[in-house]
Amino acid sequence: MAEERPEAPTEHAEHMREIDAAMVFASENAYAYGPKWSKRNLVWDVESTEARDSVVRVTLSYRPGGAFRGQPGSEWIEVQPDGTVTARNQIRSPKEDLPWVLIGVAAVAVIAAAVLVPWILFFNDPGADPDRLYVSGRTLWMRVSEVDVVPQLYYRGPDIEAQTHNYTVAPDTEGTEIAIIRVELHNQTSATAHLVIDEEAAILETADQVRHRPLSVDRIVVLPDGTEVDPLSNRSDFIPLWGSVDINGGESLTGMLIFEVPVGSEFIAVRWSATDSMIARY
Repeated sequence: MAEERPEAPTEHAEHMREIDAAMVFASENAYAYGPKWSKRNLVWDVESTEARDSVVRVTLSYRPGGAFRGQPGSEWIEVQPDGTVTARNQIRSPKEDLPWVLIGVAAVAVIAAAVLVPWILFFNDPGADPDRLYVSGRTLWMRVSEVDVVPQLYYRGPDIEAQTHNYTVAPDTEGTEIAIIRVELHNQTSATAHLVIDEEAAILETADQVRHRPLSVDRIVVLPDGTEVDPLSNRSDFIPLWGSVDINGGESLTGMLIFEVPVGSEFIAVRWSATDSMIARY
């Protein structure tokens, strides 16, 4: 897990603000690197910066601190001049150089796993494992966050013309509230995965056996300038996960889905069905 916030390098002086914002965002959102790397003490370096219309694309390399033999991971993060992050994409994960003796040990471990895994699954308490929400399908790996519930969602972000606004999503029905789930999708194959993320892409299942579909981005409303926003419902890191998108092999996509649920709901599972079928149970 990243413990120290990185500092921007002194080169690329014309993009120092964007570099600093990208490196801070990476360190504070290390979950995107998956269970293996997000728990390590990571070090970031700037590979390049590129001005693209109204944003700067900052390409970072990352690796575990200390002695590391292998290829660092790489990602790019797009940042507006005011420091707002608008997009993030994983290019590759770090690859460690393993001694051949460890490969032999791994082969033995695979044989042992055939005996141990069923026993572990039977006796393990899923409530004690925070990584139980990281699941695999045929093509994709999916990681979902715990459900974050607010009376009404507020956030600030860019529109399709890169103009920044305040937005809100409010419940339509009395006695309901907005549930927010961060979803990370990783393409574990070499082929490109095409996803259509809409109301049919996922289900949030509650303890009353009701299946709630994601709210369309059509429910997002632009707030007039000067509108007072409830700070407890403000999610500055909110990035909608919606639309048609391709994920190349080895790359990741991260964003958030929103649902309207009854107040006090208990959540039991997220079911994903776009391109792949996966279930993450709470």
